[in-house]
Amino acid sequence: MVLSLADNVSNGYCVKSIDPNGVIGNDGRINIGDYIVELNGKSLRGLMKIDLLAILNDCEQQQRRRQQRRQQIDTKNDDIM
Repeated sequence: MVLSLADNVSNGYCVKSIDPNGVIGNDGRINIGDYIVELNGKSLRGLMKIDLLAILNDCEQQQRRRQQRRQQIDTKNDDIM
């Protein structure tokens, strides 16, 4: 995920740039100028950047776990066939 955010802690974080070839760019739901105010049910308003990075890291770790589980399930299904 390549996403650049500008600080504006009272309103959340404003998206400054997006890698057009990345997951977010290909998805198309987040655009430059949008404010990200919540992630996984956690408000980003008033949060310092270090706290934002911790939340983003947690989101990334959860995504990796989901991908790992999905891969493990696919492997098990291949063994059955």
